[in-house]
Amino acid sequence: MRTINVCLSLFLLFVTVKVSHAQKTPWPIRAVIVTTFEVGSDTGDVPGEFQFWVEREHLNETLDFPGGVHVIRTNADHTVLGIVSGTTLVNATASLMALGLDPRFDLTHTYWLINGIAGVDPNDASIGSAAWATYVVSDVAREIDAREIPSDWPTGYFARNTKRPYDPKKPEPTGELFHLNPALTEWAYQLTRNVVLDDSESLKTARARVS
Repeated sequence: MRTINVCLSLFLLFVTVKVSHAQKTPWPIRAVIVTTFEVGSDTGDVPGEFQFWVEREHLNETLDFPGGVHVIRTNADHTVLGIVSGTTLVNATASLMALGLDPRFDLTHTYWLINGIAGVDPNDASIGSAAWATYVVSDVAREIDAREIPSDWPTGYFARNTKRPYDPKKPEPTGELFHLNPALTEWAYQLTRNVVLDDSESLKTARARVS
């Protein structure tokens, strides 16, 4: 563990020293757009999560990002940043920590927009639908091989620090479930609840195949 901590400290020192020589005054960032991956180039080809943000928000300037998995992109007045964090908790954690420690940016008054591709039951919603969450659930869990699941268990998945699925005796917090600010969620919902989203004929056709 000591070796890991020393390596991490040296890495962060290297990043800080390298970028501090290039820029004296941190840019006050208004918004950071976080995506997890891009399938090809940032512009002009088949889009992943990042490309439309780059093209539509005019994030035309690229910055080296030694602590991350992808260059940082910013707009002309350096008020908006777009990053690709990488998939999995390890890559995303390292990328966001490196960004937070980067002396080029002042993030003290920054809004964060986390963008990700997710699935939904077609009986409940369509692509392009919107949902406001009150909880965030991590993707770390335990799993028992399907051939060894006890007969009275509904699933082989269960949270860390528990002994069975939906364990009523689980400790709080378990590290998987995080309650978001309910007042902020309600504010966002009330602000947007009457916005009409386009429901095209192609989406109706796609839903009909699984109804």
